Amino acid sequence: MKFFKSYINNGFINNIIWSIVGHGGTIFINFFTNILFARLLTPEDFGMVAVLAMLVSIGSVLCDCGLSGALVRKKNAGEVEYATVLAVNVRVALAIQILLLVFSPFYGSLYGKADMKYLINASGVVILLQSFYLTINVHQIKELQFQKRAYERLIAALLASVIAIVFALAVGGIWSVITYMIANPMFLIINHIIKKENKITIRYSHKAFQELYPFGVNTTFSSLLIALYENIFQFVMARYFSFVQVGYYYQAKKLQDVPCNLINMLTQNVFYARLSRIQDDMNKFITLFTRVLDHTTLLLGFLSTFLFINAEFVIVTLFGEKWEGSVYYIKLLTIGSFFLYIDLIIRLVFKIYDKTRILLNVEIAKKIFQGVMILIAIMQKNIELLIMAIIVNNLLGATVNLILARKILDHNLNHIFFFTGKVILFSSMLIALFTLMGMQNIINNKAYQLACIPALCGFYFIFSKNIKTSSYEFDQ
Repeated sequence: MKFFKSYINNGFINNIIWSIVGHGGTIFINFFTNILFARLLTPEDFGMVAVLAMLVSIGSVLCDCGLSGALVRKKNAGEVEYATVLAVNVRVALAIQILLLVFSPFYGSLYGKADMKYLINASGVVILLQSFYLTINVHQIKELQFQKRAYERLIAALLASVIAIVFALAVGGIWSVITYMIANPMFLIINHIIKKENKITIRYSHKAFQELYPFGVNTTFSSLLIALYENIFQFVMARYFSFVQVGYYYQAKKLQDVPCNLINMLTQNVFYARLSRIQDDMNKFITLFTRVLDHTTLLLGFLSTFLFINAEFVIVTLFGEKWEGSVYYIKLLTIGSFFLYIDLIIRLVFKIYDKTRILLNVEIAKKIFQGVMILIAIMQKNIELLIMAIIVNNLLGATVNLILARKILDHNLNHIFFFTGKVILFSSMLIALFTLMGMQNIINNKAYQLACIPALCGFYFIFSKNIKTSSYEFDQ
């Protein structure tokens, strides 16, 4: 009880709540907008959107250069550091925009769709707008301004969604999705300009850059490798299979990302900022870190089991029968994401204690393995191997990083291995049970869905008892 009181007294729970409201609200606005898009557009259209999303994702990582994380970690970051990071972000974004303008015709011909060059150029505009907002976002996170950040993100997402939906209903087509991608960061920037708060200028300081860059370079390459390999499946599927399969995969990934992005948001924003502040007290750090990891593992197990069991029902209900091809992908992606988001929390140890070089080496090894799997899948034209590569790679990454984190913290973390194993075992038993009952027609579809709720609630209750309560208190 004292542990939770200390959370509240320090505003930790308050920050979590506002992060969930802001980021979670944005996710659900995007989610319902995507449902409408899914019913208006075809899987092939979404296949093209997936390719553009890949460019935006990689471009955003390059723009950030890992400097955002360096700013959050730096205890006394001032105006010079913020101005330098903004200058670097914008310069890199402009360079990317020029490259996209030059190579967009080639990119379009690669896929046999000439009109893709215009869409690719539009993705460059999205990257440029996001580069202006990156530093504003970092400042709000570092200063724990999660309430203000929540309001701004919700308003921007809502306005962008309304405009995109009106465009989709009036004109239709893939450009309605592009409209949303551009409008969202644009409204965030406009809001900041109107309020004139936390004014950050564009001014480059080589000294400030040199201080931030050593941390940023390793996390950049690590994040870039993750972004490349998370999105390379869309590229490979579009190039060697079909845009329709890319559309199925992309829609499944977006659905699976709804709950997982909430967890990722808490990990990279609230937990990272909070753990960074107590990094000098190892006992407090390990206590909070293990509790965060335990609760996240439990929540991921709950969500993954529910989504795996109800995949077909959820896909057809939300998007319609034309999207049944996404069911296979959502089931496998759910398994892969379980290990991925556990790994993201473990990676915080490396970032906070400036062991990013180790993190980079692990990512390189993982991606070499994944690259081999992708080549084998291309040669055999086996799309299942592409997805299996995600699951195996995420599992290996989480396991290896946890072993290395034990050495960094100089603490026995075997509890995490055992607890995660229990969650996996119980989830597997529930999935097997419900699958068997469905195959034997023991329960009909409606009862099948209703039976999941008490079973999974029981899952949460049983395993929540395994999480030990700590008596550590946190200072202001």
